[in-house]
Parts: sequence; structure tokens; C-alpha cells
Amino acid sequence: MSIKYKIENTDKYLLVTSEGEDDNLQEVMEYAKAIITSAVENKSPLLLCDERLLRYKLNTFDTYELAKFASCHGSELSKFALVTSEANLKDAHFYETVTINRGLTVRVFTNLAEAENWLA
Repeated sequence: MSIKYKIENTDKYLLVTSEGEDDNLQEVMEYAKAIITSAVENKSPLLLCDERLLRYKLNTFDTYELAKFASCHGSELSKFALVTSEANLKDAHFYETVTINRGLTVRVFTNLAEAENWLA
């Protein structure tokens, strides 16, 4: 199953809601490109990705490559909140660490309200 997502420009941040499985690095890179492109087009430096219904299936190396890619192309973002499920938390924290080490301001949450408060 592939990733299905919706991107909305709210008055506070860019909201991405996704579901499905991220089992293909190339597809996940395209998903990331779509988000970054939308952030640039909407002049939205704040991003909230609600991935609670997305099942992470990438291996550690692919997760690292994705984080490296996002860090290189996400310079337009000032803050990026990632909301995920408890099942994905270990992979999400690894992604968070790699992106932070590369200069992107990212924080992982399992609670949508906490993510919104952090962005504010």
C-alpha cells in the first residue's frame, strides 16, 4: 500500500495528513518533495505532519537517507512538528535526531495538540 496524503494551508501552518505505508524510499522522497514544494509555494515556514495513520516500514538506512534529504531541502522550514503513532516512535526519533544534527528544527509527538502548541 502506498502513501495517501492531503496538504492544507491553514492560517497558522501547513498541515499534512497522511495514511498508508511508507515501504518505498523513492515514494517517500516524492512525498517529502511535495510537502517542501507546498511549503515554499504557500510561504509557510511552519509544518505539521500528522502521520498517525501512516505505517513506517523503511529500514534504518532508508530512514537516514530520508532525513538527510529532508535536511538538505527543508531549509525553508523554520519548525517541523511530526505527529506519529506509538508504534512508529523509535523510527521517528531516529529521523528527528538525524535532521536536528543537520540543522532542521524538528520535533516528534504522539499528541496532535502538543505538536500544535509547540509550533505556536
